[in-house]
Amino acid sequence: TYVQEIIGKFKTATDDAHRSVYLRTLINIETPDVFEFLVSVVNSESPKYDQLIRQVAITGLFNTDADKKELIGSAVVPIYLDPNEDYVIRLYAFEALLYISPTASNFGQIILTLGC
Repeated sequence: TYVQEIIGKFKTATDDAHRSVYLRTLINIETPDVFEFLVSVVNSESPKYDQLIRQVAITGLFNTDADKKELIGSAVVPIYLDPNEDYVIRLYAFEALLYISPTASNFGQIILTLGC
Protein backbone atom coordinates (compact mmCIF):
# COMPACT_ATOMS: atom_id res chain seq x y z
CA THR A 1 0.00 0.00 0.00
CA TYR A 2 1.02 3.62 -0.30
CA VAL A 3 1.33 3.86 3.50
CA GLN A 4 3.88 1.05 3.56
CA GLU A 5 5.73 2.71 0.68
CA ILE A 6 5.98 6.00 2.60
CA ILE A 7 7.08 4.13 5.75
CA GLY A 8 9.74 2.40 3.65
CA LYS A 9 10.97 5.74 2.32
CA PHE A 10 11.05 7.10 5.89
CA LYS A 11 13.13 4.15 7.08
CA THR A 12 15.63 4.48 4.23
CA ALA A 13 15.97 8.27 4.38
CA THR A 14 19.45 9.36 5.36
CA ASP A 15 18.68 12.76 6.87
CA ASP A 16 16.15 14.30 9.23
CA ALA A 17 14.74 16.71 6.67
CA HIS A 18 13.52 13.84 4.49
CA ARG A 19 12.41 11.75 7.48
CA SER A 20 10.42 14.71 8.76
CA VAL A 21 8.65 15.18 5.41
CA TYR A 22 7.73 11.48 5.20
CA LEU A 23 6.56 11.48 8.81
CA ARG A 24 4.42 14.59 8.31
CA THR A 25 2.92 12.97 5.22
CA LEU A 26 2.03 9.86 7.22
CA ILE A 27 0.48 11.95 9.99
CA ASN A 28 -2.14 13.18 7.52
CA ILE A 29 -3.19 9.60 6.75
CA GLU A 30 -5.35 8.27 9.58
CA THR A 31 -4.99 4.51 9.46
CA PRO A 32 -4.17 2.01 12.21
CA ASP A 33 -0.80 1.14 10.65
CA VAL A 34 0.20 4.82 10.67
CA PHE A 35 -0.70 5.09 14.36
CA GLU A 36 1.32 1.95 15.16
CA PHE A 37 4.26 3.30 13.19
CA LEU A 38 4.14 6.66 15.00
CA VAL A 39 4.16 4.86 18.35
CA SER A 40 7.16 2.79 17.22
CA VAL A 41 9.04 5.98 16.30
CA VAL A 42 8.07 7.67 19.57
CA ASN A 43 9.33 4.69 21.57
CA SER A 44 12.38 4.03 19.40
CA GLU A 45 15.78 4.04 20.98
CA SER A 46 17.46 4.08 17.60
CA PRO A 47 20.03 6.85 17.29
CA LYS A 48 18.73 7.28 13.74
CA TYR A 49 15.56 8.89 15.13
CA ASP A 50 16.80 11.96 16.91
CA GLN A 51 14.90 14.43 19.03
CA LEU A 52 13.27 16.25 16.10
CA ILE A 53 11.86 13.07 14.57
CA ARG A 54 10.47 11.86 17.89
CA GLN A 55 8.90 15.32 18.48
CA VAL A 56 7.17 15.16 15.11
CA ALA A 57 5.93 11.64 15.88
CA ILE A 58 4.58 12.64 19.31
CA THR A 59 2.83 15.63 17.76
CA GLY A 60 1.40 13.31 15.10
CA LEU A 61 -0.28 11.23 17.78
CA PHE A 62 -2.57 14.22 18.45
CA ASN A 63 -3.98 13.77 14.95
CA THR A 64 -5.44 10.37 15.77
CA ASP A 65 -8.95 9.33 16.71
CA ALA A 66 -10.25 9.98 20.19
CA ASP A 67 -10.59 6.25 20.82
CA LYS A 68 -6.79 5.93 20.77
CA LYS A 69 -6.20 8.22 23.74
CA GLU A 70 -5.44 5.28 26.04
CA LEU A 71 -2.85 4.00 23.56
CA ILE A 72 -1.33 7.46 23.28
CA GLY A 73 -1.04 7.54 27.06
CA SER A 74 0.69 4.18 27.18
CA ALA A 75 3.15 5.42 24.56
CA VAL A 76 4.04 8.73 26.20
CA VAL A 77 3.77 8.11 29.95
CA PRO A 78 7.04 6.14 30.08
CA ILE A 79 8.78 8.90 28.12
CA TYR A 80 7.49 11.61 30.43
CA LEU A 81 8.44 9.67 33.55
CA ASP A 82 11.95 8.79 32.33
CA PRO A 83 14.40 11.29 33.84
CA ASN A 84 17.04 10.16 31.35
CA GLU A 85 15.00 11.34 28.38
CA ASP A 86 15.86 14.69 26.85
CA TYR A 87 13.78 17.38 28.55
CA VAL A 88 12.30 18.60 25.26
CA ILE A 89 10.99 15.12 24.45
CA ARG A 90 9.59 14.91 27.97
CA LEU A 91 7.80 18.25 27.44
CA TYR A 92 6.24 16.93 24.22
CA ALA A 93 5.16 13.80 26.11
CA PHE A 94 3.72 16.03 28.86
CA GLU A 95 1.76 17.99 26.27
CA ALA A 96 0.44 14.72 24.86
CA LEU A 97 -0.64 13.65 28.34
CA LEU A 98 -2.54 16.87 28.85
CA TYR A 99 -4.15 16.48 25.43
CA ILE A 100 -5.56 13.05 26.25
CA SER A 101 -6.97 14.08 29.63
CA PRO A 102 -4.87 11.73 31.74
CA THR A 103 -6.33 9.08 33.98
CA ALA A 104 -6.30 9.73 37.72
CA SER A 105 -3.31 7.40 38.03
CA ASN A 106 -1.38 9.18 35.27
CA PHE A 107 -2.33 12.55 36.71
CA GLY A 108 -0.98 11.44 40.09
CA GLN A 109 2.30 10.44 38.45
CA ILE A 110 2.48 13.84 36.75
CA ILE A 111 1.93 15.64 40.05
CA LEU A 112 4.67 13.57 41.72
CA THR A 113 7.19 14.39 38.98
CA LEU A 114 6.39 18.08 39.27
CA GLY A 115 7.24 17.96 42.97
CA CYS A 116 3.83 19.12 44.12
